[in-house]
Amino acid sequence: IKHHGIVICLLGVVLAIITHLGVQFGVQDQYTSTSKILITGTSSTANISNISSILKTKKVVGTALEEFDLDEGTVNNIINNTSLTTNDKNTTNVANITVTADKPQKAFDYNTAITNELVATLNKINFNPVIKVSVFDSASLPTTPSNKPYVKYDALAAVAGIVVFSIIFYLREDTNEKKRRKSSK
Repeated sequence: IKHHGIVICLLGVVLAIITHLGVQFGVQDQYTSTSKILITGTSSTANISNISSILKTKKVVGTALEEFDLDEGTVNNIINNTSLTTNDKNTTNVANITVTADKPQKAFDYNTAITNELVATLNKINFNPVIKVSVFDSASLPTTPSNKPYVKYDALAAVAGIVVFSIIFYLREDTNEKKRRKSSK
């Protein structure tokens, strides 16, 4: 393997380049837009769980997205690509609403509509204890795809290439060595 180290490394780099191009041209861009809502008046984990469940309903997302005239499959896909995470601080929670779509403007528009609908819906519900929900940080227009961490993919491909080609060269040399020993007997 030592004798073929440079070739093995070059083959790993070639595999990384091929992977980079494959991801660049073969994976559809996904853009993520995040907004934040402020939930005050509760520290109840159950309420946060309920809010997350409410967010994932067709009533909230479907109502929010009516103006976009989307088919049911697209709405279901948006529901699946929408999430809520919270940071609990006693009686105040900041919830991140994340929406992923194939275009930056869509991610932004869908997030804005869903956030506004969720806030309106939550403020109509009588939680126990009472909570108040407001938009803390509006969605922003994403500028780069969120699903293409090139460095990660490239590094994994390079390492995998080096490992695989090292094994191939080792097996090849081992086979050649066995043939030499056999022919010298």
